[in-house]
Amino acid sequence: MARPYYDEETDGMVYLVTPGVDDDEEMDQYGPYEDSDMDTISSASTRRTSSTIASDEIGEYFRQAYGRIYPMDENLPFTYPADEIETRRQQMQHVALKALLHGNYIGPVPHVLRPRPDGRRPRILDIRTCDGAW
Repeated sequence: MARPYYDEETDGMVYLVTPGVDDDEEMDQYGPYEDSDMDTISSASTRRTSSTIASDEIGEYFRQAYGRIYPMDENLPFTYPADEIETRRQQMQHVALKALLHGNYIGPVPHVLRPRPDGRRPRILDIRTCDGAW
């Protein structure tokens, strides 16, 4: 299970992953995480997807629709395909946007991600970056 904690060195949340530890055993050891903002389905999804998928198991994780391959995970919306065609499209889009902007867009990241006056920290949603070439 991945356990989130605040890291002062990076000024952000870090996830401690303990392979092979039963979820109930770990919760007993550390106790429940207090910040309800961090309670998400992502840790469950991460555990399910952290192992290697054998080729004969692909049908358990992906579905085919309209001639394209989509994730079978019920936590993911039926949005973009998860196949090689989509990966290439996203790579071309990235290259085009990077050329248009003359490099990576940094944006107001430090401003947007700074802690709020009430002490809460913004959260980030990872929206399937595929190969992460950004």
